[in-house]
Amino acid sequence: MAFTVFQLPIGYRLYDREKNKIIPLQEEEYLALSRVIRKESTSGDRKILKRFQEKGFCNETSLCDIENPATASISTVIKSNVRQMVLQLTQNCNLRCSYCAYSGNYNNREHSQKRMSLETALQAVVFFVEHSTEVSEATIGFYGGEPLLEFPLIWEIVEYVSRKYPGRNIRYNLTSNLTLLTDEIIDYLVKNNISMMISIDGPQPVQDRYRVFANGKGSFSKVMENAQRLYDKAPDYFQKCMTNTVISPDGDCEAVKEFLDRDDLFGKTHSMMTRVNETGLKKPVKYGENYRQMVRKEKLKLLLAMLGEISYEKVSPLFTDTQTNIIQMNQMLRTNGTQGKSKGHPGGPCIPGKKRIFVDVEGNIYPCERIAEYPNYQIGNIFDGFDIERIKQMINVAQYTKNECLHCWAFMYCGSCIANMAGNETINPQMRLQKCYEEKNKVLSNMADMEIMKHYGLDFWRFQMAGKSGKND
Repeated sequence: MAFTVFQLPIGYRLYDREKNKIIPLQEEEYLALSRVIRKESTSGDRKILKRFQEKGFCNETSLCDIENPATASISTVIKSNVRQMVLQLTQNCNLRCSYCAYSGNYNNREHSQKRMSLETALQAVVFFVEHSTEVSEATIGFYGGEPLLEFPLIWEIVEYVSRKYPGRNIRYNLTSNLTLLTDEIIDYLVKNNISMMISIDGPQPVQDRYRVFANGKGSFSKVMENAQRLYDKAPDYFQKCMTNTVISPDGDCEAVKEFLDRDDLFGKTHSMMTRVNETGLKKPVKYGENYRQMVRKEKLKLLLAMLGEISYEKVSPLFTDTQTNIIQMNQMLRTNGTQGKSKGHPGGPCIPGKKRIFVDVEGNIYPCERIAEYPNYQIGNIFDGFDIERIKQMINVAQYTKNECLHCWAFMYCGSCIANMAGNETINPQMRLQKCYEEKNKVLSNMADMEIMKHYGLDFWRFQMAGKSGKND
């Protein structure tokens, strides 16, 4: 059935997908509809269900087919609207991080000596520029392995773009472990305004446990030495850098958070905290109570700050995604549901070839860097162009789980995409279904947060007008 019910500290709620609305329930109604969903309903429960159906809620879905609305226009969309190209300059790295995509713990990915040739890199640039003519600001990202192993190639690419396309507004970014930074590289990054994402996992005990050199030696001292070098030479540039921290399931979460919030150097940067990427991971990971307690505590502090009860200074910047999710959920619930529609597609898949493309060392194109590098997931190559039929297949991945998706209450909010279905060599529907529980929990959590904030008087319109800081005063 295309509806669900959930319980909050402030009461009971019904979410109806056809209407895309949340409404309050009495306890009796909540219990009755819960039994209906579990297919354990009594005659009294069915009377309550009928009462809701007469008001337009809890009715059977009108959806009967899966089709992404962009399917018919995909050729036109990607012809000139590609916004970002990520170049895999190398599959090699000077570190051997335990949860790296190329660590050997993921399907079809491991460190190798493969590197992108200059010819392939420049052809990729030409392809990208030709397919981004309607984009006001295009971006080229440098990715690895460790991209600074190929700094001469980065130099060649940037200089080529400058010479051949002087009128184009093209920005650059890269992700680095910072261990190879030199004064020459710093000067070039600053001169060309190349944004940098720094991979660091926390204080020394944490960093040296998970981010080690090939010889097993920890990388913390080298990273901090180069971070200080970067800050001393270009403090304004350094403070614009972002850091990405991967939280290990058995790591000291509080120590990591304190380091990123308070460290004399990295406390100045914009930080992101992510969980281990489970897409394509050979063995599942499980986060314990230590991690969950930290998330709950920081989330509560953020909600209180949004309500004006405490200062935002007491909230870790690492957890501001919750704020974004609440605002976006409120906006999404103002749109129409699936009522009256015969076709639709869950919200998860982006349009491959529009938001970004990932080009591997050989010039093959993938939707993004999260996709396992198997031929079946390629959407073309820089020499022959896009494979339109493959792209259509990828944006309509829910066709593989059609029966389940058509009746799923989380249809409009599902974030699952082709990356969650990439088996060894073929698309695996069961992998998508295995993510359903997690996806539904995410949606319910965002709905619950939004309902609680509404209950306690958050003025969403005023909040949005206040800007990103979220100060509601």
